[in-house]
Amino acid sequence: MKRQIRIVVLAALSLMIPEISAAGYSFSFSCDRPAMAGFPDSINVFQAPLTNTGQDDSFSLAIAHRDHPGAWITTLCIDFVCFGDSFSWPLEAGATSIVKPDFTPYGVPGDGWITVRIKSFNNPADSQLLDFFFTAGQTTLVVCGDPNGNYAEYYGEALNELGVPFNNWPRWFAPITVSDIQFYTKLIWFTGDAVQTLTTADISIISGYLDAGRDLFISGQGIASDLRDSSFLNDYLHAAFYQTEDLRQIEGIAADTISYGLSFSISGQGGADNQNFPSSIIPKNYSTPTLVYGNGHIAGVKYSNGVSQRVFFPFGFEAIADSSTRVTLAGRIADFFEVTTDINYDEPGLELLPGSISLVGNYPNPFNSSTTIIADVGIGQEYTISVFDVGGRLVKNLHQGWLAPGNYLFPWNALNNSSGVYYCRAVGIVNQSLPLLLLK
Repeated sequence: MKRQIRIVVLAALSLMIPEISAAGYSFSFSCDRPAMAGFPDSINVFQAPLTNTGQDDSFSLAIAHRDHPGAWITTLCIDFVCFGDSFSWPLEAGATSIVKPDFTPYGVPGDGWITVRIKSFNNPADSQLLDFFFTAGQTTLVVCGDPNGNYAEYYGEALNELGVPFNNWPRWFAPITVSDIQFYTKLIWFTGDAVQTLTTADISIISGYLDAGRDLFISGQGIASDLRDSSFLNDYLHAAFYQTEDLRQIEGIAADTISYGLSFSISGQGGADNQNFPSSIIPKNYSTPTLVYGNGHIAGVKYSNGVSQRVFFPFGFEAIADSSTRVTLAGRIADFFEVTTDINYDEPGLELLPGSISLVGNYPNPFNSSTTIIADVGIGQEYTISVFDVGGRLVKNLHQGWLAPGNYLFPWNALNNSSGVYYCRAVGIVNQSLPLLLLK
């Protein structure tokens, strides 16, 4: 019995003795782009330099782990020579070779990764593991901008429930480039707990993506405050920062196709419960409100120019406490992305259809106590022009009766009304609504 005890103790002690590395042998192995998007039947190549920083040596390279669709082919190559799963490679002191973990998706969509292990022959204790991430083949890309890779599951669960196929991009793992997103027609981008929500490179990539006529849903606390007064926030997300909000209750808008009938919290169990500084925003450049906080301040906007659709939430979608609400919102946003219009909001002088009325806008907007609605009438007939609150309740009738063709101004004094989003609705043969933002 004593011998057995001594043997166990010695074995335990031996585990505590560190392995001593051989002197003079070392290497570096890294990859600036360890994540890459691919598309059907394409071959995608990473560039991972392996440099011998010590004495002459040989190195073993192997794919230590795979986790990707079975139809994909992943191989290891070095300096344009491919070996499959493993091989050894000599390198003189100071020399560099390019390791190329390749993958071919063969038309099968999905996400996955491989782990590559490199080890020195002359110094076996000197080894390194490097992960490479792949995504391929869908029309929707979800970009995780959280620095710790959190919260992607809240978006994935909603999309899976809707049956929407998508790929993930771990923004925290590797920067994203224009070439990575150019084949995706729908982009979902969230920033989670990021201190710097969007980098200059991110803004450039998203701007170019939207200029190409693609659709964007972007969500995150801090985005509006970080980018306040920026042209990207005003011209691409169609919003301006208003203030940081203390409230965590958000309401839908009765007349809005994305949020009607919804009421939810962005705190508590069921969601990420991570909202420390959600923002309220002001619609800009023809966007319309799609959500409001309990105090009437705007919690989301949407925009369409007939080619590109955008939805912006200045809070984290992941924080919505009810999973069914996340599914409903995601589904309605997906429906909004499929809707196009022949109206180009960037060009003035829209031609009116006979029998129509166009609510051109209001000034000022936002307004403090009063505003004036501008209307163009295409043909003389009876019209009713009224103001409603977000719950669809009548607030004020501005006009009821005959209007001849021409331009009209309808003032509304809202001195006795509370802050929030209201809608001016014109009813004729063709009906129109115009959002009004009252801020006190």
